[in-house]
Amino acid sequence: MLLFVGVLSLAGPAEGALECYSCHGSSSPVDYRPADNAYRNISSGGFQGNHRTHMDASAVPGSCSQCHPGSASYTASHRNGSIRISSRINNSPLATAFRNHTSSPQSATPTPGSCTNINCHFEAATPIWGSSPLAAPTGCSACHGAAPSDGNHPAVSGSGKKHGDYLGTGTGSCASCHTDHTAEARPFAHATSVAKRALVVKFTKTPNSGGTYSGVLTYPGYLPSQNPPRNGTCANLYCHSDGRGGAPFTVARWSDSGTIQCYSCHRGRSSDSTEANCTSVGGTWDSDKTKCSPYLNMSSNGHNKLVGSHWIRKYPCSYCHSATADSAGNIIDTTKHVNGTRDVKMASQWNIVGRTDASYDSTTKVCSNVYCHSDGTTDPETVRAFPWTATKAGCNDCHGHLRGGCSDTGCHDGRIEGGKVWTLPSRFGALGAYAFPTGQEWMEAMPMFANQGAGTPRANSHPRHSETNFSCDNCHAATVIGDCASCHSNGIPIGSMGESSHLNGTYHVNKTKDVVFKDGGSYNPVAKTCSNTKCHTSGTDPVWGGGGDGGGHLPRLPRDDRCGPGRLQLIQRHPGAHQPHPVDGVRPRPLLLCRRLSGFGEPGGKFPRQPLLVLPRQQRSAQGRHQSLPAQNAPPVRAPLREGVRLLPHDPQRRRVHRLPRGAGRFPGPPGHGRRYRFQAEQLEHGNAVSQSHPGDRLHGRQLP
Repeated sequence: MLLFVGVLSLAGPAEGALECYSCHGSSSPVDYRPADNAYRNISSGGFQGNHRTHMDASAVPGSCSQCHPGSASYTASHRNGSIRISSRINNSPLATAFRNHTSSPQSATPTPGSCTNINCHFEAATPIWGSSPLAAPTGCSACHGAAPSDGNHPAVSGSGKKHGDYLGTGTGSCASCHTDHTAEARPFAHATSVAKRALVVKFTKTPNSGGTYSGVLTYPGYLPSQNPPRNGTCANLYCHSDGRGGAPFTVARWSDSGTIQCYSCHRGRSSDSTEANCTSVGGTWDSDKTKCSPYLNMSSNGHNKLVGSHWIRKYPCSYCHSATADSAGNIIDTTKHVNGTRDVKMASQWNIVGRTDASYDSTTKVCSNVYCHSDGTTDPETVRAFPWTATKAGCNDCHGHLRGGCSDTGCHDGRIEGGKVWTLPSRFGALGAYAFPTGQEWMEAMPMFANQGAGTPRANSHPRHSETNFSCDNCHAATVIGDCASCHSNGIPIGSMGESSHLNGTYHVNKTKDVVFKDGGSYNPVAKTCSNTKCHTSGTDPVWGGGGDGGGHLPRLPRDDRCGPGRLQLIQRHPGAHQPHPVDGVRPRPLLLCRRLSGFGEPGGKFPRQPLLVLPRQQRSAQGRHQSLPAQNAPPVRAPLREGVRLLPHDPQRRRVHRLPRGAGRFPGPPGHGRRYRFQAEQLEHGNAVSQSHPGDRLHGRQLP
């Protein structure tokens, strides 16, 4: 009796020591997970299944309860010939079933099946139980697609194409917004924790360094069966920003089905600025200026002037980002867009022949060797350093008079050359801060560089034209819109000339010298000659850069000259009016000569060189007054007429003005013999009038015989 009791007492501990791994797993080392085999292995206890790929090596009996309810408290007596399976595996919100059953008969040769509606498989039908284990990255699509097909997940077409183009459409795209599970030792382990956590959305892959998503992320709201709204938005992401650290122009939603536009993030192209697009973003459209408020085009730094629909250029993105976009603004290389870098590559059309390619320095924000910032010649002396961050550009920032350069060596530096002291005329203000006089600000645009002569890359006849009251539209009528008087009938406004209403962007900075004469005529771009123009009326056709004074300043008569703009006047009283007193017994003959300065030139030519003032040679009379010699014995005196000089009658009371017929040659000497004329040369340089009325006096620094 005592022996029986002892046997019974020994039997109890033997039954309690039986562990799950004694039948299903392995004891050395201890592993509670059932062994997976291709067949029923009576030696190891293994059988067909995927337990070890679903459970971690640290699993305990309670771990089995996700699929087998009550398994945490199983004893050896649980063997009843039936394998119990949960109706809601892993706490799934939908009913789950294995082969449409919640139990399966125990068998040495079981029939494999699959599960449905399980949350850890994202409610997709599972692979057949016992199939080869999933491997990354190919196995990712077994649950949720790689990438998923809903929302705006990367795709080759449809609403997800915008992400697919940049992120790719494979499993590599997932890491842009989620944890990269393919880099983990157990890539699919994250699935088993689905019911215990929120959906992980994070933005740590370059070019992003953080950000948030506002959509539904909590369990089970993100599962397909819950019909999540997919209407969340992203914030503080580089890929959905203005490219400068600010918010995008329009907020992107995960539910958006349309194609994202350039102006959606950093604002866009000139062509994007339309009334329809403006209305779509809730803006206000200005039909007169063809612009939206707020702007739809790029507007940061220099972008507004270059691509703004209300400015003249309307440049395509490819002009400065030729490696990123084509001429229509389509992205041609996604690796150079939304990459955290401003990829500036100047289009080849901006290169200057014979120099290194045009480039941009991201540190100084200045372009080098770029034609559009040069003086427009084929061999520019310098390319002006105009920073991208500068707020405003004027004509003289590229081809006009260099700002602040008036005291440069070889310019207005106080040197004496040709008998003249080269200092800055007072009407321009102080050195380093010069300004053209009121009403003449437009002359800042005059290309101001030394003329190297006809046929050279740096031939320059602009100064002799501009300083004789020719304006840009006289020779560039296609580039300059209209003439001043057509718009400013009440006078030219004070200040610099803006470009938006004055220049045609098609002809401006197009690497072509578009010469179109306002008053008719033609220009030969090969020979660089003018023909049949209104200003060059006789002789041989003038050559650009030929003749003249080497590109220096030419005389510019006061704009209120009563002979008209660009004409010289020699005035005496008209017959019939009160006559001035006789000089040496001879009453002066009335004389008025008006001559357009551009009509003077070298003998036989039509080129506008420095005009010659032709006066009769004179001698001093006994009374100390001028006396003309007989015309046949006195060839005319030819003296240069310099800046601001007019010849006026000795008697300043003049009442009527007559004009010399167009085409008249030089100023003729007075007709007849023995006639005497008194003239007064009034020099108006720097506003100081100097009367000169005697032979031997100087006319603006030049000796008069």
